[in-house]
Amino acid sequence: MRYWIPIWLLLWTLHLAAPIQGQEYSYAHYDVRDGLAGSVVYHGAEDQEGFLWFATETGVSRFDGTHFRNFTTRDGLPDNEILRLYVDARNRVWMQPFGNAVSYYYQGKIHNQYNDSLLKQLRLTRDVIDMVPDAAGNMYIAENNAIHYVNFQAQKITRVLSSSGHRIIKIGLTVDGRLGYITNIDWLTGAYVKLNTQNYGVVSQSPVALGPIHRTWISPTLEIFNGGDSLNCIDPSTHRRLSSIYAPALKSVTHLDDSLLTINTPNGSTIYNFRTGRPLHECLYKVNVNTTMRDREGNYWFMTHGAGIYRMGSFEFLNYRFNPDYDHPLAVNSLLRTQKTLYVGTEKGFLYHIDSFRISPPVQLLGYKTFARIMNIQQQGDKLLFGTDQGVVLQKKEKLQVGKLPAAIKTIMPYKGKWLVSTNTGLFLLNDSLHFDHCLINQRATSGWALNDTFYMGSTTGLYQITGPNNTVNFLGNQLPVFKGRITAINATPDGTLWVATNGTGLIGYRNNRITHQFTEKEGLSSNICRALFIDNGYLWLGTDKGLNRISWQDAQPQITAYTMEDGLLANIVNCVYVDRSQVYVGTQAGLTVFDAEKISGNSICELRLTGITSADTSWHQDTLNFVLPARPNGIRFDYVGISFRSAGDITYRYRLKGLNDAWQTTRETYLSYPSLPSGEYELQIQATNKFGVTSALLTLPFRVDKLLWEKTWFRITVLLLAWLLVWLFVKARVRKVRQQNEEKMQLKNRMAELEQMALKAQMNPHFIFNSLNSVQQYVFHKDIVGANKFITEFSRLIRLTLDLSSRSRISIDEEVDYLSTYLELEKTKLEDKFTYTVEVSPELQTEHWYIPPMILQPYVENSVRHGIRNRRDKNGKITVSFSIDNTYLICRVEDNGVGRQQAGKYKSEMHIEYQSKGMTLTARRIEMLNKSHLQPVVITIEDLVENDTPAGTRVVLRFPLEDAGKSR
Repeated sequence: MRYWIPIWLLLWTLHLAAPIQGQEYSYAHYDVRDGLAGSVVYHGAEDQEGFLWFATETGVSRFDGTHFRNFTTRDGLPDNEILRLYVDARNRVWMQPFGNAVSYYYQGKIHNQYNDSLLKQLRLTRDVIDMVPDAAGNMYIAENNAIHYVNFQAQKITRVLSSSGHRIIKIGLTVDGRLGYITNIDWLTGAYVKLNTQNYGVVSQSPVALGPIHRTWISPTLEIFNGGDSLNCIDPSTHRRLSSIYAPALKSVTHLDDSLLTINTPNGSTIYNFRTGRPLHECLYKVNVNTTMRDREGNYWFMTHGAGIYRMGSFEFLNYRFNPDYDHPLAVNSLLRTQKTLYVGTEKGFLYHIDSFRISPPVQLLGYKTFARIMNIQQQGDKLLFGTDQGVVLQKKEKLQVGKLPAAIKTIMPYKGKWLVSTNTGLFLLNDSLHFDHCLINQRATSGWALNDTFYMGSTTGLYQITGPNNTVNFLGNQLPVFKGRITAINATPDGTLWVATNGTGLIGYRNNRITHQFTEKEGLSSNICRALFIDNGYLWLGTDKGLNRISWQDAQPQITAYTMEDGLLANIVNCVYVDRSQVYVGTQAGLTVFDAEKISGNSICELRLTGITSADTSWHQDTLNFVLPARPNGIRFDYVGISFRSAGDITYRYRLKGLNDAWQTTRETYLSYPSLPSGEYELQIQATNKFGVTSALLTLPFRVDKLLWEKTWFRITVLLLAWLLVWLFVKARVRKVRQQNEEKMQLKNRMAELEQMALKAQMNPHFIFNSLNSVQQYVFHKDIVGANKFITEFSRLIRLTLDLSSRSRISIDEEVDYLSTYLELEKTKLEDKFTYTVEVSPELQTEHWYIPPMILQPYVENSVRHGIRNRRDKNGKITVSFSIDNTYLICRVEDNGVGRQQAGKYKSEMHIEYQSKGMTLTARRIEMLNKSHLQPVVITIEDLVENDTPAGTRVVLRFPLEDAGKSR
């Protein structure tokens, strides 16, 4: 269903439904909960280092933008209630208490009339009413009946003026360097007197209207005199009245610069251009303001009576609250900037138009009985489409077309003459007739976007991709788990990167099927809960539940700038963002904030100050250079701070301690602690960068750690001589021990050689040779010349191999295979083919690269033949020799299917043994000696084979460690 309504009629009938409030400013607020000494703040001043000082009823506070440091009578104040503060040319901060006393802070200490030799000369009989520093750093102090001059160069105090019968009301320095003061002549008339500062004679005197101290001002650039209900502003150089400012009730007047002053009242503060007399800004309506000041960064500070301090960073932050007659202002949920008009969509269905910062009466799009939120506003050509909780409204030319759709609109995107609309029922293409032209996906959506004919839909469960003519749906959360969970906004940059804002995992960049970026609190976001996303001119503007973030790139490195309520936002919960060049529009839960990002960052400064150096019980003033730390203890702590009030403590520091570590490191802490440092020369380097990317000057602090006793030259010479003596004794003992070890090794080597020779003799035992010769004789008797020749050839080859291999410490697997094959062939022939044999090598074993001791396996093979195979009653004996390798060992196996060790033992006891072989015993001793000389031992296992409860042979396994069997050993 749809219908048409003339816009002028809707405006006329509905504009009374929602009252509005004009622009206002936003302030950062500081009170005792933030560390301020007291909630009643009388005055403030900025010292030459950039610190701000505040006079309160319960002490003095120094503020660096991050921390408050408070001073009371325990620190040297004459009284906790301080009325005014002054900073002289030597950066002494003077404090005027309530009473007849003064004090000042200088280089970490408060000087008063009890601990300062010069101030002890000061004789005050009445309350101090005013103080003025001169260009040399000296101070004029006024009571209501006298003026004193504190001269630090001469170290004396001069009583400049004593007034009898007249009250001194105000003092100050004039444009020509003279000392001026205002005094009363009678109850209605006063006099403005100028004194020569050389001999303090009267130079001139002129009548003025009498007024209290807070309605007068004397300075080289401006003079203010009471004019009844007005203030007369006078140019001191021409004595011409610049303006007359109506101010019937005020608490103080503050001179800010060469054209601005503030009138501070119990109902707020007004900034005037005193050259024109025109008010420029009204601040803190209905707040009791005592005084104001402006720091070098351009921040305005308002000291109040009972509400602490307010800071306004810039007049560039303009705030708009809508519907203030309700219990709370309307939340702004959508924004659109056209050529001349800013459209603001709020809750309860109100649409506001702002032209040149003027707010037009609102339109309630769906009628005054409907409270649907306006969630999105988009433009395509001459058409505007408004998405609400109860459908859409299309504005074309001068008419509104209302489409009653059964869906709550989440986002809208112009797409090829149509509208890509995400709703609580799915993602659709909407035509100008306000009908769903095409359903892309039928599922609850939170956001939608089109990129190169590929559609993306955010939902409460994650991110979906819709491609192709058949609308193929792909849930990207299956491939990339970071896309699981609620998606709040989607946008894209010209390079094809899709930017996805989430409700818990920050902002994610996606391109070419992979994650390119992910920004979270770890990278500097205000929060991982994202609520809105806008892209303009390469900048990513991200709204979160804790403020607004701008992501930019500098030298391919991302830079994140945060904007919060402390900067000027109405609220930290950001619902929508719109950016037009440098003009930023932020919709929050409390209304609309508008600011120029370039002007905000351009006015920012960052000054790095060292605030303390402490080591054990020793402290140094922050200006101290080339100090010396004792050798022990030498732990040291450096306290510092980057002063940038607009950054509200959001400052990053990079530092390094040359002499310890030349690499730069980063931190957000305002201190560095080194528990222990070696002796030597050091230089601490620190640099601060504020939230806008402004960098401070590099702070350098050289110092030295004294040498320890053992680092002294005489001590080192003594130690060196003792060391030579110890080395000589050690070398002598070591040589003796090495000789002893070499002797033991030689004995071991000789023993090994002896055992190897014994093993060699055991291989060729007489019984074997006798049987071999008998076999030759049998061949001759049977006239088997060929058989005899073959046997003799193999026998001689075995003898030659035995003699050759026995002379070496290791042989290759190839050589061992050849030797065992020759031996087994002879044994097979001798036993008339009573057995067969197999020598197997694993395919992954390169036989020429692996080595074992010579003739280490032959005794086990011989044992298989003599005791296993020979005792069989058939000719089905079989011997298998195999070589393999695993991750730890080279493995050699000797396996036979003989009668087994138990049965062979019985045969040995029943039969006469012609020769008892010692090969097994000697081989065991050889292995024992090898294991003594190697870290990893050779492992031998012997296993009795059983088949159907009947002995089926024996298996012997030798495992040689790979580190000893390798070729390169």
